[in-house]
Amino acid sequence: MKAKSFLLIALSCLLVVGCKKSEEKTEPTPPEPSFTKITEDQLKSYFPYIVGDEFIFRCDVIVEDRILRVDNYSFTNKAGKMIVDVNFIGRERYAHIDGSNPEYFHIDLKAEVTNNKILKMDSEYEYIIYMPYDTKVPGTYTYDASQNDSLPERISLSDVATIKKDIGLTYYVDDDGYEFYFLKRN
Repeated sequence: MKAKSFLLIALSCLLVVGCKKSEEKTEPTPPEPSFTKITEDQLKSYFPYIVGDEFIFRCDVIVEDRILRVDNYSFTNKAGKMIVDVNFIGRERYAHIDGSNPEYFHIDLKAEVTNNKILKMDSEYEYIIYMPYDTKVPGTYTYDASQNDSLPERISLSDVATIKKDIGLTYYVDDDGYEFYFLKRN
């Protein structure tokens, strides 16, 4: 009987020790999602422009270069809302047969950050000579900083225009479907 009691006490001690060890091995809880605040510098890094800057874009299919010139650039930061607005005027790189080289299209890029976490970008490509045709090619993009750790290096809008951090616009498609790639700053 003493041996039986001793054996029961020993087994119960082992169960207590075993249960305590299993409690120590509980799964760690996943970390709370971190909130990334979009700063003024981060937003401006996608639009490194000054009025008058010129950029050359190339289309390999039609072997045509276009020059985009920054016609307007504005940045505001008021009441928890940051807005960047950039307007490019574009023309062919080489002169026409008659010697003229008019600016005939524009690209508008606009970005808005609300509550330091929601980034919305819009782009619009439009011919300005061949009106009254409706030649606008709009694009959009939305990013919620509270869902991710950091802003992407490259942003592709719905019209497939691409904006790259510290470079700006690197790719766009015109209304005829021709693709233009950033070649260099002029």
